[in-house]
Amino acid sequence: MGGKGIEHGAPMKALVVIAALLPALVSAAENPATNLRRQFEQCAWTSLMITPQRGADANYSAELAMSACHTEEQALGLYLSSVVPPHQADTMLVSLKLRLKRDLVRTAKGLQ
Repeated sequence: MGGKGIEHGAPMKALVVIAALLPALVSAAENPATNLRRQFEQCAWTSLMITPQRGADANYSAELAMSACHTEEQALGLYLSSVVPPHQADTMLVSLKLRLKRDLVRTAKGLQ
């Protein structure tokens, strides 16, 4: 067959590229608050997993993990304050942190 055809495996390579780019595309399409919340939560979870847990109090481990994410927390708080009244933004942020801490504490207890 003359001419150039589709390279063998090209469709699979295209799927791999799409799969690799999909999280970034979805993230870009998300509401900024959702994206910033996700960044804060991912930072806290990552911090919890890399922090030594042996003998540590689960509450302390959770607080330590969240404190490692001050920049992400600050970015989320600033964004929320720009779209809702500051007292409401503070309430939303504290509520998020309490839920996140509860989940982090449960996980930290399982790691001990």
